[in-house]
Amino acid sequence: IIDEKRGWVTKEEREKGLFEIRIELARELKQSKEERNETFKNINRIERENKEIEKILQEHGIRATRNNIIKYRLFLEMCGGNKKLNAICVYTGKPISFSQVFNDIEVDVEHIIPKSLLFDDSQNNKTLTFRSINQEKGNRTAYDYMASKGTEALNEYIERVNKLYKDGFISKSKWEKLLTPANKIPQDFIQRQLRETQYVTRKAREILSSICKNVWCTSGNVTEYLRRIWGWNDILLDLQLQRIKEIINNPLKEGITEIIEYETEDGQIHKKEVIKGWTKRDDHRHHAIDALVIACTKQGFIQRLNTLSAQGTRDELYKFVSERKEEFRESLSLVDKYFIAQRPFTTQEVKEKVAQIIVSFKPGKKVATWGKRFIKKHGKRVVVQKRVLVPRGPLSEESIYGKIKTLEKNKPLKYLFENPHLIFKPYIKQLVEKRLAEYNGDVKKALDSVKINPIYLDENKTIKLEYATCFKEEYVIKYPLESIKAKDIPYIVDKKIREKIEERLKQSKNEKEAFKEPLYFDENNTIPIKSVRLFTGLSAVEPIRYDKEGNPIGFVKPGNNHHLAIYEDENGKKIPHLCTFWHAVERKKYGLPVIIENPNEVWKIILSNKNIYPQRFLEKLPKENWKFIVSFQQNECFVISSSIESIVHVIENKKQIANNIYRVQKISYNGKQLEIFFRHIYETRINDSDLSRKLLKFYCVKSVSSLFNLNPIKVNITRLGDIVQ
Repeated sequence: IIDEKRGWVTKEEREKGLFEIRIELARELKQSKEERNETFKNINRIERENKEIEKILQEHGIRATRNNIIKYRLFLEMCGGNKKLNAICVYTGKPISFSQVFNDIEVDVEHIIPKSLLFDDSQNNKTLTFRSINQEKGNRTAYDYMASKGTEALNEYIERVNKLYKDGFISKSKWEKLLTPANKIPQDFIQRQLRETQYVTRKAREILSSICKNVWCTSGNVTEYLRRIWGWNDILLDLQLQRIKEIINNPLKEGITEIIEYETEDGQIHKKEVIKGWTKRDDHRHHAIDALVIACTKQGFIQRLNTLSAQGTRDELYKFVSERKEEFRESLSLVDKYFIAQRPFTTQEVKEKVAQIIVSFKPGKKVATWGKRFIKKHGKRVVVQKRVLVPRGPLSEESIYGKIKTLEKNKPLKYLFENPHLIFKPYIKQLVEKRLAEYNGDVKKALDSVKINPIYLDENKTIKLEYATCFKEEYVIKYPLESIKAKDIPYIVDKKIREKIEERLKQSKNEKEAFKEPLYFDENNTIPIKSVRLFTGLSAVEPIRYDKEGNPIGFVKPGNNHHLAIYEDENGKKIPHLCTFWHAVERKKYGLPVIIENPNEVWKIILSNKNIYPQRFLEKLPKENWKFIVSFQQNECFVISSSIESIVHVIENKKQIANNIYRVQKISYNGKQLEIFFRHIYETRINDSDLSRKLLKFYCVKSVSSLFNLNPIKVNITRLGDIVQ
């Protein structure tokens, strides 16, 4: 146990073995990427199937309990996947009807290899059989039970098992268990477990043993069993229900929750309120509960589970349970009673601690580092360049865009004064630029002057300047003709090419084969169309290619946003200012702060060295007279509440503070539309439904005023969960 006050352990303490490391080895660690993806697909598939089974059971008036879902799955196995047929008992070969499976009188879910011999409560170790057969089988394996019936019965049993496996209705694991005698269980089981994890286990223990003398490993099925038997499975559900009820008066009436029936280890039926569609994986804290179970999994637990078939182990369990003062339900197995008695903390104790967990996220990321460039010379690495700026992420997307100008009519005065360089007619452009020069480029003052002293377009001063035609800068991209689809037609730049492509697609039945034959631009079929320019609708791009005169001709879209800062101008107006990752790297390159909290000081530095900064870089900096208020980076955390009073109460009461902490999930700003997504720190899924919004799982801010209505207070979450404003 690591010292809570110091937070570290001395070398002497490590060597004496005064603390341990316990780890759970995920089965995915030994899988390839493709195998891991397949595993996750199977997990999702099983969850979807369980939802469908619940509906089917409800249609038949059957409770959708965990045990009934397992019964239905086993029924499908034993009837060959056709639910209209009867299942076949693997022991007797007799039919089992659907109604018999769920009447709780005639048919049992039976462990192929008893839990007293092998710790395996999975579907692969279960089958359906008649209750009388289950009682007769007792504490024997399926194979040993059938062997006691004589050679003929055993051979018929083996034939049924082999057919089920050959036809693909049971897995290889279940097939092996159905044909395994008791005398092969312990050694085979332990060796198989070692084979599956020996390399990962050895390497993990080898690395961790350098800092700790005692390193132990456990597996996921043991963690899942202990979490369930210790009563810690529903802790997160209870906490989430409690939070929902604080927000919604009656979530059951609103259809947010429902009452379901569930079955305990000893087969008793109970009712509880649950959140519709919710699983523990929707809450980041499920990792903490699993970690606690792993930490409490003693090595002796693993040894006992691996040697359940040994009489000595069963005697030891019985002795331990019988010496306990607490009473156990008789319907529980000896193994369950033993591990319930070994529970290290009560459910309430764990629940209270989990409620105080504050999930931390690493905010933002490092922009860039200074490095060196090496080459190999005469077999040695030689430094050829120092202080090379190395970005810690992609600066832009891969596509390269071009720029064209189109014409837009009737642009108002405000637009003309803000963009005089885009005015189409030279004499109108000259008039606007002259008026701007009279007011030293101040757009607001120049616009106000027009109200008193209009700009006239004729000598007789009868035609006032109110609107004008302007160039519109559009960013375009080229695509091969073969990749063009019907959805791309509205974005094609050239009108004639657009019409020809639209006609060809109408004539073709298959978009993929539409351009197998050449498409020509001219009527004589001499100019083939090989590529097509499309409008992109982009506005925020960065130049990367220039012509001989230094004009930009190639552009890229910055990869992502680094932060959004809110400033206040001299009039008290709050102004959002977005900094892309590209521009953040440029700030680092020129030795300026990445997040500019003092624009005045930064501009003093710039004015003292103004020749080294390109104009396009300076245009993206906050104005000199702006006052910094707050910045937002991805994964930064904020306390959010509807009033200052409630925020003060929340911060003072640390037990409740986690319910009001949100992380910045996404930021964007295009100069007009602001968007910041705050996601609650417990949420693992991106769910933007109306229900999620109603339950305060996220906030979507689309204006500066709505942002400050949330009273966001930035917090720094340390490893001890302290809150620092």
